[in-house]
Amino acid sequence: GGGGGGPSLDDQVRQCVMRGDNPCVIRLLEGRARTQTQMAQLIEAYRARGQTNQAIRHMRTFVQRFAGTPRARSYQQILSRH
Repeated sequence: GGGGGGPSLDDQVRQCVMRGDNPCVIRLLEGRARTQTQMAQLIEAYRARGQTNQAIRHMRTFVQRFAGTPRARSYQQILSRH
């Protein structure tokens, strides 16, 4: 593991999500989201803030990276309308 013993990125993001603090989620995950969960959290934070262009951009990445997953399919439907 990594030293420091601080909370992991996922833990930090979870705290922001629990507070409903979307700007915090975006700040933590923009440029760093790697997993399906992290990317979805980033997308949903942008959608909640009405930042559709950013959400769409990350949805495209998600669909390419995680094709065939249920979430990618639902994002694909959204992308097809844009």
